[in-house]
Amino acid sequence: IPEKISKELISQISEELNVLKIEQINTQGSDLVDISIKANFRTLGAKYGGEVQSIAKYLSGCNQEELVKEIRANGSTKIEIAAGQRLEITLEDLVVTETPRTGWSFASHNSESVALDLQLTPELKELGLMREVIRFIQEQRKVEGLEVSDRIEIKYFGDNSFDNLFEYHGELIKQEVLAISIVKENQEQKLLDAELNFSISIVKVQL
Repeated sequence: IPEKISKELISQISEELNVLKIEQINTQGSDLVDISIKANFRTLGAKYGGEVQSIAKYLSGCNQEELVKEIRANGSTKIEIAAGQRLEITLEDLVVTETPRTGWSFASHNSESVALDLQLTPELKELGLMREVIRFIQEQRKVEGLEVSDRIEIKYFGDNSFDNLFEYHGELIKQEVLAISIVKENQEQKLLDAELNFSISIVKVQL
């Protein structure tokens, strides 16, 4: 994340993308992706003609990860293919292949890179479920024609995962949806989210 991006904007990006945390990619070092490169004969041929094979040989034997890192940081670098013969290359002179390591998704464009940790911990799954429940309740508030400031009582029907969710995150959920109470029922309620296998009924509270 560029330093010029404010904490407020980072927080907004995190919210929009539904990710728990955004941090500088360099905190993960080189553990994210395996990099391999080949010579781009089209661009290198136009620049250096008969030196292309020597450049390709150099690229195959160099520290490819460090070379790509340097070019992305500075826009270009110079390589020495023979004593006293240094040639400048840029990212367009390379065919870069990046293979994400297990548990990661990775993408780069020009000098910017983004990595996504794909591991779903129990904590992340629970937070994801919480967001989906809040989304569902907010949608049903609109269906019921409630005003933004209306307070509600909620009855719900679902499996134990929802019981645990409301036990540990009930207060936050109530704040988000303006609920006075959230109570479990032993039978399916009228408003159903088939994907979540979760149903609720909403009653407006007269204050």
